[in-house]
Amino acid sequence: MKIQEKHTIQTGWQLKQKFVCLTCGKRYRYDKGLSRHIRFECGKDPQFKCTYCPYEAKRKEHLKTHIINKHPGLISQSEFFTLKSASKVLKHLYH
Repeated sequence: MKIQEKHTIQTGWQLKQKFVCLTCGKRYRYDKGLSRHIRFECGKDPQFKCTYCPYEAKRKEHLKTHIINKHPGLISQSEFFTLKSASKVLKHLYH
């Protein structure tokens, strides 16, 4: 019987992700991503809850994206456009 060693092969994308969370090991390409992860996500409970299903998110923009994608028929048009434009603004602020 042969015993195989497991080797991790890093892809080009993984090699570019140089910023690593010391708590959970999650990797980020930019220091801003790691800072945001540490501030809002790592080791923290989700604080944003969907009013339509059991989904919970650690970041508000993730909840907004969830509602737009999963519950478009349950929100009014004005709410939809408010959420959609807010998500776009947040997306551009972080990227």
